[in-house]
Amino acid sequence: MMLMSSTLPINQPSNLALPNELVNTARRSALDSLEQKRPWINSFYRIYIDVIEGIISGPRAGLGKEAEAFQGLLHSDTCKSSVHIFFAQRGSRHQRSRLETKANQQGSDTWWRAFMGSGIATALILSNYPVIRKDVSDKFLQAGIDRVKANLKSRVKKGNMSQEKYVKNLSLLKVPLTTKALEMWTWSQR
Repeated sequence: MMLMSSTLPINQPSNLALPNELVNTARRSALDSLEQKRPWINSFYRIYIDVIEGIISGPRAGLGKEAEAFQGLLHSDTCKSSVHIFFAQRGSRHQRSRLETKANQQGSDTWWRAFMGSGIATALILSNYPVIRKDVSDKFLQAGIDRVKANLKSRVKKGNMSQEKYVKNLSLLKVPLTTKALEMWTWSQR
Protein backbone atom coordinates (compact mmCIF):
# COMPACT_ATOMS: atom_id res chain seq x y z
CA MET A 1 0.00 0.00 0.00
CA MET A 2 2.88 2.37 0.78
CA LEU A 3 4.48 1.70 -2.58
CA MET A 4 1.32 1.95 -4.65
CA SER A 5 -0.21 5.03 -3.00
CA SER A 6 -0.46 8.40 -4.66
CA THR A 7 -1.45 11.86 -3.47
CA LEU A 8 -4.71 13.57 -4.31
CA PRO A 9 -5.37 17.32 -4.36
CA ILE A 10 -7.25 18.52 -1.28
CA ASN A 11 -10.66 18.82 -2.97
CA GLN A 12 -10.52 15.67 -5.10
CA PRO A 13 -11.41 13.06 -2.41
CA SER A 14 -14.57 15.02 -1.57
CA ASN A 15 -15.50 15.32 -5.25
CA LEU A 16 -15.06 11.57 -5.66
CA ALA A 17 -17.04 10.95 -2.44
CA LEU A 18 -14.16 8.80 -1.18
CA PRO A 19 -14.55 9.55 2.56
CA ASN A 20 -18.29 8.82 2.49
CA GLU A 21 -17.89 5.66 0.43
CA LEU A 22 -14.98 4.46 2.55
CA VAL A 23 -16.92 4.52 5.79
CA ASN A 24 -20.09 3.06 4.26
CA THR A 25 -18.24 0.29 2.44
CA ALA A 26 -16.20 -0.61 5.52
CA ARG A 27 -19.32 -0.79 7.69
CA ARG A 28 -21.16 -2.85 5.07
CA SER A 29 -18.23 -5.27 4.80
CA ALA A 30 -17.96 -5.56 8.57
CA LEU A 31 -21.68 -6.30 8.93
CA ASP A 32 -21.59 -8.83 6.09
CA SER A 33 -18.65 -10.59 7.73
CA LEU A 34 -20.35 -10.55 11.13
CA GLU A 35 -23.59 -12.00 9.70
CA GLN A 36 -21.52 -14.56 7.75
CA LYS A 37 -22.84 -13.36 4.39
CA ARG A 38 -19.26 -12.82 3.28
CA PRO A 39 -16.34 -15.10 4.15
CA TRP A 40 -14.06 -13.65 6.77
CA ILE A 41 -10.49 -13.46 5.48
CA ASN A 42 -8.20 -13.14 8.46
CA SER A 43 -5.10 -11.86 6.66
CA PHE A 44 -4.78 -8.52 8.40
CA TYR A 45 -6.97 -9.36 11.36
CA ARG A 46 -9.39 -6.56 12.22
CA ILE A 47 -7.00 -3.73 11.51
CA TYR A 48 -9.00 -2.13 8.72
CA ILE A 49 -12.14 -1.89 10.85
CA ASP A 50 -10.12 -0.47 13.76
CA VAL A 51 -8.55 2.17 11.52
CA ILE A 52 -11.96 3.15 10.11
CA GLU A 53 -13.29 3.52 13.65
CA GLY A 54 -10.27 5.73 14.37
CA ILE A 55 -11.17 7.90 11.38
CA ILE A 56 -14.75 8.28 12.62
CA SER A 57 -13.57 9.25 16.13
CA GLY A 58 -11.41 12.11 14.83
CA PRO A 59 -7.91 12.70 13.50
CA ARG A 60 -6.02 12.38 16.79
CA ALA A 61 -7.81 9.17 17.73
CA GLY A 62 -7.36 7.94 14.15
CA LEU A 63 -3.60 8.47 14.26
CA GLY A 64 -3.39 6.76 17.63
CA LYS A 65 -5.43 3.82 16.40
CA GLU A 66 -3.37 3.61 13.20
CA ALA A 67 -0.10 3.61 15.18
CA GLU A 68 -1.46 0.91 17.47
CA ALA A 69 -2.65 -1.13 14.47
CA PHE A 70 0.72 -0.76 12.74
CA GLN A 71 2.53 -2.03 15.81
CA GLY A 72 0.25 -5.07 15.80
CA LEU A 73 0.83 -5.74 12.10
CA LEU A 74 4.57 -5.19 12.28
CA HIS A 75 5.20 -8.83 13.13
CA SER A 76 3.22 -10.32 10.21
CA ASP A 77 5.19 -11.74 7.26
CA THR A 78 3.36 -9.56 4.74
CA CYS A 79 4.15 -6.37 6.62
CA LYS A 80 7.80 -7.34 7.14
CA SER A 81 8.18 -7.92 3.40
CA SER A 82 6.53 -4.61 2.51
CA VAL A 83 8.66 -2.64 4.95
CA HIS A 84 11.86 -4.32 3.73
CA ILE A 85 11.00 -3.52 0.12
CA PHE A 86 10.07 0.06 0.99
CA PHE A 87 13.34 0.76 2.77
CA ALA A 88 15.43 -1.20 0.26
CA GLN A 89 14.19 1.11 -2.46
CA ARG A 90 14.90 4.24 -0.49
CA GLY A 91 17.72 3.40 1.89
CA SER A 92 20.50 1.78 -0.09
CA ARG A 93 22.44 5.06 -0.30
CA HIS A 94 22.74 5.13 3.48
CA GLN A 95 24.10 1.57 3.58
CA ARG A 96 26.96 2.28 1.18
CA SER A 97 29.41 3.76 3.69
CA ARG A 98 28.83 0.96 6.20
CA LEU A 99 29.36 -1.71 3.56
CA GLU A 100 32.59 -0.14 2.35
CA THR A 101 34.09 0.08 5.82
CA LYS A 102 33.41 -3.56 6.71
CA ALA A 103 34.17 -5.19 3.37
CA ASN A 104 34.92 -4.09 -0.14
CA GLN A 105 31.74 -5.12 -1.93
CA GLN A 106 32.26 -5.50 -5.66
CA GLY A 107 28.67 -5.83 -6.80
CA SER A 108 25.30 -7.37 -6.23
CA ASP A 109 23.24 -9.96 -8.00
CA THR A 110 19.48 -9.92 -7.88
CA TRP A 111 17.12 -12.73 -8.70
CA TRP A 112 13.86 -10.94 -8.81
CA ARG A 113 10.23 -11.25 -9.60
CA ALA A 114 7.73 -8.55 -10.48
CA PHE A 115 8.10 -5.05 -9.08
CA MET A 116 9.98 -5.95 -5.92
CA GLY A 117 13.23 -6.96 -7.59
CA SER A 118 13.22 -4.18 -10.16
CA GLY A 119 12.82 -1.56 -7.41
CA ILE A 120 15.63 -3.07 -5.35
CA ALA A 121 17.83 -3.36 -8.45
CA THR A 122 17.12 0.28 -9.35
CA ALA A 123 18.01 1.41 -5.83
CA LEU A 124 21.30 -0.52 -6.00
CA ILE A 125 22.10 0.90 -9.44
CA LEU A 126 21.40 4.43 -8.21
CA SER A 127 23.91 3.73 -5.42
CA ASN A 128 26.53 2.76 -8.05
CA TYR A 129 26.47 -0.98 -7.39
CA PRO A 130 26.67 -3.28 -10.42
CA VAL A 131 23.68 -5.62 -10.56
CA ILE A 132 23.52 -8.97 -12.33
CA ARG A 133 20.03 -9.63 -13.67
CA LYS A 134 18.90 -13.27 -13.63
CA ASP A 135 15.51 -14.83 -14.22
CA VAL A 136 13.84 -18.12 -15.13
CA SER A 137 12.91 -17.18 -18.70
CA ASP A 138 13.79 -14.65 -21.37
CA LYS A 139 10.30 -13.15 -21.17
CA PHE A 140 10.58 -12.38 -17.46
CA LEU A 141 14.17 -11.25 -17.93
CA GLN A 142 13.20 -8.67 -20.55
CA ALA A 143 10.20 -7.49 -18.50
CA GLY A 144 12.46 -6.86 -15.49
CA ILE A 145 15.02 -4.99 -17.59
CA ASP A 146 12.24 -2.85 -19.05
CA ARG A 147 11.00 -1.98 -15.53
CA VAL A 148 14.49 -0.93 -14.43
CA LYS A 149 14.85 1.18 -17.59
CA ALA A 150 11.43 2.76 -16.92
CA ASN A 151 12.42 3.54 -13.31
CA LEU A 152 15.62 5.24 -14.45
CA LYS A 153 13.90 6.99 -17.36
CA SER A 154 11.29 8.47 -14.99
CA ARG A 155 14.13 10.12 -13.05
CA VAL A 156 15.37 11.66 -16.31
CA LYS A 157 11.87 12.98 -17.11
CA LYS A 158 11.53 14.49 -13.63
CA GLY A 159 14.89 16.21 -14.00
CA ASN A 160 16.56 14.24 -11.19
CA MET A 161 19.06 12.63 -13.58
CA SER A 162 20.80 13.65 -16.80
CA GLN A 163 20.75 11.51 -19.95
CA GLU A 164 24.49 10.80 -19.54
CA LYS A 165 23.95 9.61 -15.97
CA TYR A 166 21.06 7.43 -17.23
CA VAL A 167 23.37 5.71 -19.73
CA LYS A 168 26.10 5.31 -17.08
CA ASN A 169 23.65 3.85 -14.55
CA LEU A 170 22.14 1.52 -17.14
CA SER A 171 25.62 0.15 -17.84
CA LEU A 172 25.72 -1.12 -14.23
CA LEU A 173 22.95 -3.59 -15.10
CA LYS A 174 24.59 -6.81 -16.31
CA VAL A 175 22.63 -9.53 -18.09
CA PRO A 176 24.49 -12.84 -18.56
CA LEU A 177 23.27 -14.70 -21.64
CA THR A 178 23.95 -18.18 -20.27
CA THR A 179 24.65 -19.85 -16.95
CA LYS A 180 28.26 -20.37 -18.03
CA ALA A 181 28.61 -16.64 -18.77
CA LEU A 182 27.17 -15.91 -15.34
CA GLU A 183 29.71 -18.20 -13.65
CA MET A 184 32.59 -16.66 -15.61
CA TRP A 185 31.45 -13.13 -14.75
CA THR A 186 31.11 -14.03 -11.06
CA TRP A 187 34.58 -15.61 -10.89
CA SER A 188 36.23 -12.73 -12.75
CA GLN A 189 34.86 -10.29 -10.15
CA ARG A 190 36.44 -12.17 -7.21
